[in-house]
Amino acid sequence: MWAALMGQKIQICITNNCVIASSVGLSQLVTDVISDVSLVILPIYLLQGGKIDRPRRILIYAVFSATLLITVVTILHSVVLFTVQSTGTVVIGHVKVALSLIVCNLLVIVMFVYRVSRRADLDAAEGPFSLTTVELHHTESAFGKLTMTTRTTITEENVEEVVRSRLA
Repeated sequence: MWAALMGQKIQICITNNCVIASSVGLSQLVTDVISDVSLVILPIYLLQGGKIDRPRRILIYAVFSATLLITVVTILHSVVLFTVQSTGTVVIGHVKVALSLIVCNLLVIVMFVYRVSRRADLDAAEGPFSLTTVELHHTESAFGKLTMTTRTTITEENVEEVVRSRLA
């Protein structure tokens, strides 16, 4: 879609000295609305069967629904393109690009804030330190190869004792 829009704009600039016609506004409106609506509907469709808890699902839906703001600015931009050419067209174009950049980065920023805010909850929920090690010992006997395992659980209380026994 973007290639068709670029080709159309280049053609207009070659033939009409970059005076944007209403056909460019219409094609821009149609392609932007299609892409923005697909950015809202596709995540809803893909996350339907997923096992995501309700708060996270609402968060993801809200972030992807922010692309509807771009659709509103696109409609405003197209209305200005259909009317008299002015500096408002350029200003709204810049606002549209800035808003698109914000919406694209919104998912990353929101997920970062969510992760930082949830980190305190996760740190508080974690229990004491615990680590389990498994050692395999292979020996030969008259009956064939034997494998013996030794399992050690290391906690905060016995860490020094386990380290001393390993070093000995």
